[in-house]
Amino acid sequence: MDVLHADRTKTSAPADDVDACHSLDRDGWKSWLKRSQNLAVNAAKATKEVGMKLNLWRTICLVCVVCALMVIGLPEPTYRGRQNEKVMESLIFDETITIVGSEAFIDQVRKALTLLQSKSPSSYPVVKKYIGRIKEGTTSGMYAYYNPPTFQMSAKEALLNESNKDYALQWCASVIVHDAYHSKKYHDYQAAHGHSPGSHPYPPIYVWAGEAVERECLAFQRKVCGEIGAYQTICEYLKKCDGRYCEAPRNW
Repeated sequence: MDVLHADRTKTSAPADDVDACHSLDRDGWKSWLKRSQNLAVNAAKATKEVGMKLNLWRTICLVCVVCALMVIGLPEPTYRGRQNEKVMESLIFDETITIVGSEAFIDQVRKALTLLQSKSPSSYPVVKKYIGRIKEGTTSGMYAYYNPPTFQMSAKEALLNESNKDYALQWCASVIVHDAYHSKKYHDYQAAHGHSPGSHPYPPIYVWAGEAVERECLAFQRKVCGEIGAYQTICEYLKKCDGRYCEAPRNW
């Protein structure tokens, strides 16, 4: 009996080992399966994140392309008062003075310079020497310290009275002369004090601007109006000016 029992014990031991091995195999399989599932889930999440990022970049690139096409396709700026006229066209007058602005502005300034060139021998050399560019702007002002010296002139000033084109042309010519004299004062001071045009230090403001200088510019402007045969109303208006308008806010 003991031997038989012993034999049975011996024969049952391998069965337990087999069950244990089977249990380990099942646990390992479950663990491996779980790890595989986790890897699949993580891969899916990563793929989803990559897809979202790619979609975001595609959207950004599409927006950039659309914006670029919109900018490229925009029409050139136009002068507000004349919707069909382009601005920033240019013309060089007498090989020295560049005129920049709308078609109407350029044409008016060109005619004004031609008027001065033909009828005002005292003023045209001043304009030619001390103004290198006449540019259309919202307000008028002389930028003598620019290179070249630039007179910014408003369309309102250049095209003052379209119902009387001769009047408007004479006024435009006289205004150009007026600001050329401001530039002359600036550069004469620079030359006298050994400074090249556009260098520092700038001349004191009273040298080329202010009430006293305005009166000098007005006197020169009146003289030129006589040379070009300007309307009497223009001459009378200039006589009434005392130069104090330079202190008023500029809206022309």
